Amino acid sequence: MVQKIFLTSLTIATISLSSFGANAGESYNCELDASATRGWVPSTIQISFNDDKELTKLYSADYPPYDLELAKVLRYTKDFREIKYIEQSTTSTGARLKTMHTITIMPKLNNKIIYEMKFSAYSNRYNVRGKCEKL
Repeated sequence: MVQKIFLTSLTIATISLSSFGANAGESYNCELDASATRGWVPSTIQISFNDDKELTKLYSADYPPYDLELAKVLRYTKDFREIKYIEQSTTSTGARLKTMHTITIMPKLNNKIIYEMKFSAYSNRYNVRGKCEKL
């Protein structure tokens, strides 16, 4: 009898947590004003975090695929969601190219986003702003 009551309570607790979205995490669809970057920064990006504040999705339809293994959540607070992504690629001439991407979403400022991309070996950088919709 005691076991049956415990299992019923456990089931109710699990259902209650699920109904409040305990496993939902947080997702954003973002639009960036990236026209001046000549393709170095995406114009749209999708970002998702799980409940442990880990990055689960970093995707853009108009940008090469992001490798989540190379992305790191720097800050996840009530004010900021900040991600750093370091990409190494090869140019058409065979030269190695390293770029650093810092993506910051500001929930308290209506989910504004800043996407900064800079080259490690050059002084060039792109700093793009936009707006995200929290899903």
